[in-house]
Amino acid sequence: MNAPQPLAELHLEDAEATRQLGARLGRTAPPGGVLALGGDLGAGKTCLAQGLAVGLDVREPRQVTSPTFALWHTHPGRCVLHHLDLYRLSGVEEADSIGLEEAFADDAVTLVEWYTHAPELLPSDHLVVHLSPDAGGGRRATVFATGPRGRAWWASAEGPER
Repeated sequence: MNAPQPLAELHLEDAEATRQLGARLGRTAPPGGVLALGGDLGAGKTCLAQGLAVGLDVREPRQVTSPTFALWHTHPGRCVLHHLDLYRLSGVEEADSIGLEEAFADDAVTLVEWYTHAPELLPSDHLVVHLSPDAGGGRRATVFATGPRGRAWWASAEGPER
């Protein structure tokens, strides 16, 4: 299978711009949508997750932090946000043994940080945002979709400023 081509490459000036991208994605997130979030430590994944929570009307979005040790946090909002962090996961077998597949509910939005630790866990159709430092300062967000649902989500998020 060929790797998907990027849908967009965005320059994000600062943490607030990263949160704003997350908020756009949250406002347009379809129930059952899965966002795979990649990037090194300190790349801005938590900022994007907090923005996603804002867009999903999570009550305390600044309280959204990476569930590195718990692996999974749930945040109620307009649509439930399941926030997974696979950094400490040893593989898909461990994910199966602790029931992480339950996070991919049709009535929730699921954010998966460090998805590369168990990519087989993800549904075949999802949206990917990879964050990295930008040479000119700030961050670069590269957006990919693995199917029509992910592409439609991105198309609605990149539309007129929401």
